[in-house]
Amino acid sequence: MSDADFITKVDEGGHNEMGLSKIVLTKNPSPTVKAYANKMIADHTKAGAELTPIAKAHGVKLKGMMDAEHQTMREAMLKMSGPDLEKKYMDQMVTDHDKTVALFESEIANGKEADVKGFATKTLPTIQQHDNMAKANDKMKM
Repeated sequence: MSDADFITKVDEGGHNEMGLSKIVLTKNPSPTVKAYANKMIADHTKAGAELTPIAKAHGVKLKGMMDAEHQTMREAMLKMSGPDLEKKYMDQMVTDHDKTVALFESEIANGKEADVKGFATKTLPTIQQHDNMAKANDKMKM
């Protein structure tokens, strides 16, 4: 995967997680899920702000939106509520963050551009924290 592909995937991933988090927040979630969703929005907003100038420096045009798969998921989640919604959300956060950790580890190991690798190295601990929190929250929902 090229550094440009990594940048594009990170941008989409951030929008995917923020978009699903915003849906959950409209549905009066439990305090734990609400705190997690708010953290996703805050942390991904910050990471997106850090990624934007890196993307610009490398001529990567960011879409600034969710991918098609997550847009479909968003539509389905709009019709859900309560424990079913929270379980769906937390399950998806585990799936997404497992993939994102692997994506960031690959960039750190194989990336070519120092600033892109630096972003990945700096951001990976936060992504790992999100993954661990999602797994802990998901276990509580079972």
